[in-house]
Amino acid sequence: EDTLSLHDALPICILVTGLDRSEAARTLIEQSGIPCVHMMELAQSSEVNSVGFSQTQAAIALTEHLLQRGHQRIAFAAAQLDPRTMQRLDGWRKALKAAKRYDKALAYTHKSASSMALGGQMLAQILKNDPKVDAIFFCNDDLAQGALLAAQRLKIKVPQQLAMAGFNDLTGSDLIGPGLT
Repeated sequence: EDTLSLHDALPICILVTGLDRSEAARTLIEQSGIPCVHMMELAQSSEVNSVGFSQTQAAIALTEHLLQRGHQRIAFAAAQLDPRTMQRLDGWRKALKAAKRYDKALAYTHKSASSMALGGQMLAQILKNDPKVDAIFFCNDDLAQGALLAAQRLKIKVPQQLAMAGFNDLTGSDLIGPGLT
């Protein structure tokens, strides 16, 4: 009796996050003969399979949203400085420059891994350095989640005193309150 195995019935594909790969990883993927789809970013070449969005344009849209809500001093807080994070930083910068609100001192970057604990630390640093900040664009939701919890401990009313926006819609963001932009 002829039967199809699961392997025969389904096409095999490699899914990877982002486009940034070491030369060794690129070679392994190419030599595997297995189709590869890059997620979270859009490739510039039609020869590369990708599903995603422009990190820069998404960051511009988020920053413009904060500006439209009346925020004047919008900080950017980022960790793990991968290419997607740097594209978000670029979008934040472009939106604020277009609105004539850009201040390079409002960009806070940290090379370590993104985490809730780091988000709380970054909130404290931002407010210590510039108490007039009225919104923070966190490059990742876990940073924003940690900052939101720290704000609650500090009795900072979010979003009335300080708006917070996250990015990526990570697990838990739908459970934390008040909600993140």
